[in-house]
Amino acid sequence: MPTLDYTTGSFKPHEPNPRAKQMIYFYRLIYFTLRVLLFVISPVLPKSLQLWIKLRREKLSQKNNFKNSYWFHASSGEIEYCKSVIRLLKTEDPKAHVVVTYSSPSAEKLFFNISQFVDEFIPLPWDQPFAIKRLIQYIQPRVLVFARTDLWPELIYQVKKQRIPVGVISYNPRLSSLNHFVNRHLLSQLDFISCLQEQIIPSLQLITRTKIIKADGDTRFDQVFFRLSQEPKVKIANSSSDSAPLFICGSTWAEDEAVLFPCFNFLIENKFKIALCPHDVSSSNIARLRNDLEKYGWSYQLLSESQDLQRVDISKNILLVDQVGYLADLYRFGSVAFVGGSFKDKVHSVMEPLCCGLPVAVGPFYHNNPEAVRYVGQSVIRIESPQELTGLIKNISTFDKEQILTEMQKNQNASQRALDTIKESIKTAF
Repeated sequence: MPTLDYTTGSFKPHEPNPRAKQMIYFYRLIYFTLRVLLFVISPVLPKSLQLWIKLRREKLSQKNNFKNSYWFHASSGEIEYCKSVIRLLKTEDPKAHVVVTYSSPSAEKLFFNISQFVDEFIPLPWDQPFAIKRLIQYIQPRVLVFARTDLWPELIYQVKKQRIPVGVISYNPRLSSLNHFVNRHLLSQLDFISCLQEQIIPSLQLITRTKIIKADGDTRFDQVFFRLSQEPKVKIANSSSDSAPLFICGSTWAEDEAVLFPCFNFLIENKFKIALCPHDVSSSNIARLRNDLEKYGWSYQLLSESQDLQRVDISKNILLVDQVGYLADLYRFGSVAFVGGSFKDKVHSVMEPLCCGLPVAVGPFYHNNPEAVRYVGQSVIRIESPQELTGLIKNISTFDKEQILTEMQKNQNASQRALDTIKESIKTAF
């Protein structure tokens, strides 16, 4: 594959097709207008958006030792879809340079278990020509790999001009009318698409001319199973088979809790312990939950007050998890799980409890999550009311934990397939 000499700039850039040029000019106008508007109203924006704007201002280091880097881009949580691919890449080629860019400040707390494999984490600048060209010059990539759906038009346009192969892994399209229009433009510029399932491929072929489209699977399964192979950060002391079963309420919101709380008396009467893990662990939300639990007369304990996280004995009815970073490990000790967001607007990930072999209850809003859609009616059970959740608990013995786990293990090795697709695109590009 011909490559650009980044020091001399001797390689002649590739001219995009006229359609791509027209679209990028239109995008630049819209993006510039929105950026100016953001600066004008920034003083009254929520703190999260102010941090997002501030992140765009961070400057690059003066020097780097990169050459032909593997460049991965993720917004925030999408980094989880890159981790197992990066780990595998560095195992196969320890000398490979790996750079990760990210769009959201919340991504930074997710780097802890991949930092030893990445040469540099870089915030993505404003998606405008000068900033993106400078970033490409700095990273000197041999390939750009997007995770999931965080595709940036100017970034794609500029790497294509430099004849750098670009694609996406673990892609799961949302083919609404607007997305259909946007996807047709963006995906047609990609050199490869590694998607979740074979059923997606015909839809992608209708809207894109991309040469390499493969159903490599969901790379996050490999990351979840890798994490499960490590020592957990928290252990439940009374988790043996002859002790109380544990019902885990994961990433809950107030709308979820309105359905869950009417079931708690039944769970407690039937000797269940409950781990309540709210999505929002701010002091105000934890105070709200404590007031609710006390109002109903349920005894509870806070995870933060545990003396030893490697031997957490749930002596009360409810363990209120008031810290982040422990839910995925707690699923290991559960008997059944409910995943929150599903009575609000969007369900959170059901992958972690499924990979622990747990049957998972969700509310009506689960269609944003491909695993929930795929396994609903099997190991994922949709509920509409407290009565239906109670009915599920009564029939919990009909679920085979080992059978669920075996089904989930069939999703492994997507990272190897995705990495093979990435390497194929490098060999065949241009």
